[in-house]
Amino acid sequence: MRRLFKNLFSKRSAFQSPPAGYLNPHSTLGELDMYLITEGRHESLWEVLGAHVKRDEMVS
Repeated sequence: MRRLFKNLFSKRSAFQSPPAGYLNPHSTLGELDMYLITEGRHESLWEVLGAHVKRDEMVS
């Protein structure tokens, strides 16, 4: 299960080989989120896994 979340935000093109992937630097999942998800006790999954628009202060 941890392997799933470790690679959750890696992005690969369908035309590239696996080593050509890159990690998304703007992950919204923290260590606590991953721990609670693997334990099955996260109470607000829709906030971290959903397709919601969020403002990122690092991007203009």
